[in-house]
Amino acid sequence: MSAWHNGRQKPIQIYGPKGTEALITSLFTTIFVHDIRFAQFINPEEPHPLELIRVKDIASGWQLELENLKLSTAAINHGNSLGIADWHCLAYKLETPLSTLVIAGDAAYSADLAHFCLASETLLISCYLAKEELFSKAFRQSAKHVIIASDQVGKLATHAGVRRLILTHFRPKTTELMHSLVRAVKADFSGELIIAEDLLTLEL
Repeated sequence: MSAWHNGRQKPIQIYGPKGTEALITSLFTTIFVHDIRFAQFINPEEPHPLELIRVKDIASGWQLELENLKLSTAAINHGNSLGIADWHCLAYKLETPLSTLVIAGDAAYSADLAHFCLASETLLISCYLAKEELFSKAFRQSAKHVIIASDQVGKLATHAGVRRLILTHFRPKTTELMHSLVRAVKADFSGELIIAEDLLTLEL
């Protein structure tokens, strides 16, 4: 919407798991419909934002090759193994001649995810809970099926053979809990560990 309001003319290519196209279409035909009407009233020649968007639902195994960049996907477990989530979640691998990055986002531990990360230099993944926070059945189930915790994420990175692990999406914690999260990860992973912060910029 911001790009459209500021006069963007070049189409935006959007790729995402099954349901992405329906979500984007809903945004511009329901959620933002009044904003669009007001803007087109002021500037009747303004194209509808959907004219500037090319959306494609993709699945595990999808690939796209651009100049010096290859993108590929793999399915991840983000609650699917609980049998209560009917959605399609993907990890994304970005390969360049110099480096390979896997963005797993919110994901539970799985051998498939570790295999997808093989030969990658960097893994970016959430780590919502520290080991010490797994005191309730709900949190333990979440760490097993929905979003990996500190007692597993280092094992995943080691299993995958990545050299750099970037962690993000932390449940609010005390300083000591964050230190314990880092200690738990380092107990299983000897590579470079980065705790992501807002506006962090890295050269990979």
